Formats: sequence, C-alpha cells, structure tokens
Amino acid sequence: MAKTKPMLLAAAAATVLLAGCADRGTDLRVNAEGAARAAVTPPDLEAVAQAMNARAGSRLGDDLTLTGARAEGNQLVMDLRHDDAESAFTPAARDAFTFTLERDVPMQMCAAPATRRFVEEEGGVRISVVTSDGAPLASRTITTCA
Repeated sequence: MAKTKPMLLAAAAATVLLAGCADRGTDLRVNAEGAARAAVTPPDLEAVAQAMNARAGSRLGDDLTLTGARAEGNQLVMDLRHDDAESAFTPAARDAFTFTLERDVPMQMCAAPATRRFVEEEGGVRISVVTSDGAPLASRTITTCA
C-alpha cells in the first residue's frame, strides 16, 4: 500500500539535488563544503544532472528510487519511481501523495541556500514520480521560493 511519509519525499529530493552539487560518487549525504560553494555559485545544470544520473538507483526513503535526472532547457528534471504499483493508490492515497509533493518539496528545496538559489536562478526543478509499473503518479515544478 502507498506509504510515503510527508516530509521524507521533500527532504530526499533536496538532499539528492545538493548531493548532485558535489563530487561524492554515490554517497547521498550532503557535502557541506560543496553545498556552501553551490549557494554562492550554482554549478552548471548539465553537471548537476550528470552527477545525479550517476546516483540513479539510489533509494530515497522507504519507497522511492531515483531513476534519473536530466537538463531540459534551463530546468533540472528528476525522475523518481515509487515501489508500489498503480493499483496500490486509491484516489485518496494518490491525492495525498500529490499534496505532499506540491506542498513539502518546494519548502525543502527553498530551505537550503544552495537549492534555493538553484531553484530561483537556474530555472527550477521538476520532479516526476511514476509507480512501479510505470504509471504517472505525480509531478511538480518548482521555479520560485515565495
């Protein structure tokens, strides 16, 4: 059954974006030095996408996996896969997941200086989540930190 915890998705997405700002292999912990540099001078969008792509397959919490990242225009697109199939999501569960994505991810992305600057000055971040069987689950584009 769909069980993503509210702030977990948001924190995981922000952590992966910050991790993409630093050269750390597949380690998903935030590199404080890299994050501080990124707050002053955001890294190139393609470089962040490539660094995140190197982390494809990394788990983000209990039920999400990063499947890839890419630059589309001036936006970073993060693709995530939920462990549960489409059939596990009742309309209420789908609505709750979408609500969480829409509310919590922007708060987390805008909380850290590096990701805030990336969102506001580099065209933003789009997160797309599909179910384990490939059905679209939710998508959110963050382009401002109001």
